[in-house]
Amino acid sequence: MPLTVLCLEKKMARKHILYILLGVGITVAATLTYALLLSGVQPEISCSHIYYNVALPEMFNYWGPFLYCIATIVPLFVSTKKHMALLGAGLCVSVAVTYYFYTAFFTSVWCFFAAILSLSIIALI
Repeated sequence: MPLTVLCLEKKMARKHILYILLGVGITVAATLTYALLLSGVQPEISCSHIYYNVALPEMFNYWGPFLYCIATIVPLFVSTKKHMALLGAGLCVSVAVTYYFYTAFFTSVWCFFAAILSLSIIALI
């Protein structure tokens, strides 16, 4: 998300913020990739949802989801592109609903909501 918004952004001051968010996103992606390559993932079907059992570094279990949300949602509020903040608001609501009702299945359920919300990108771009 930070890279996409960065490519669309015209104002330099906003681009600087987006570069920082891109760095956060790259760090999170690299950490997740390392963990997946190191230990793999064991997906399980439980309560009609997918639970991804991944051995992550202990510190990442706490900070990882927060940093992931920062990297994927905040760029939408930084953008000067019309209506991007609406997509950001939709993602914030979907994160809150998913975390509150589906904490154990956060990854799969939020990806479902994000996929639905991504359809609005066609109208935004």
